[in-house]
Amino acid sequence: MLDAQFHVALYVDELDADPRIAIKYSWASTVELLTHPECIEESPCTVEDGPNKCKGKKCPHKRHSTTKGNKMVWLPVEIEGRRSDDNVKSISLLVLDFDDLTIEETKKTFTSI
Repeated sequence: MLDAQFHVALYVDELDADPRIAIKYSWASTVELLTHPECIEESPCTVEDGPNKCKGKKCPHKRHSTTKGNKMVWLPVEIEGRRSDDNVKSISLLVLDFDDLTIEETKKTFTSI
């Protein structure tokens, strides 16, 4: 798998329809892309009840980056044209997104998969 290539498309925000970058990456480059310190933003959201509890898809902190040049949306797809299901040629990776889970709940979920 380390030599495999993965298609990745990067978008500025949730409303962006045209990929800013659409390229094939190695696994190591994909990991570097998604974990680069300049691209990681701390969210004020928490899983605890209260005013900072994550609102999932409606979270305003997921909509736009506060870091200049950060691509907030990435898709592991080969895509031709604008962002649309009809334009996806292939999906490169399975991506699991667990909102509103504690660390223990996340561990339990991964154990059951």
